[in-house]
Amino acid sequence: MRYVIGLGSNCEPRETHLINALNSLATLADSIYSSTHYESPALGASGKPHYLNAVAEIESSLPIYLLNARLKEIEAAEGRDEEARAEGRVPLDADIVIAGDEIIRPKDFKQFFFRRGYEELRSDFEKV
Repeated sequence: MRYVIGLGSNCEPRETHLINALNSLATLADSIYSSTHYESPALGASGKPHYLNAVAEIESSLPIYLLNARLKEIEAAEGRDEEARAEGRVPLDADIVIAGDEIIRPKDFKQFFFRRGYEELRSDFEKV
């Protein structure tokens, strides 16, 4: 199944968190493509740290519920816990936005933090 996953981090080292997430995703996938990494402002919160984002598209035989569980484990391995949530720190956020041909997180699908990377991937695929 094809999955498109939004990734984001607002804590240093942001780049390392994204790279670790992509490396972990690669172990769950038959193939993986990633957008470049780019900054986006925190939604509705001026003064909060900007996010570093990326979008990954993978092919995986995992059912969606198992992939989602693995994403939550990857988040936890990067330091996403109750303390981080309470402080507004997001070492890593990883969410399945598209599964197959279905948009399962329509709110995220419409946001800049997802659209930029997704459109980059789409344009790269169109060049092939």
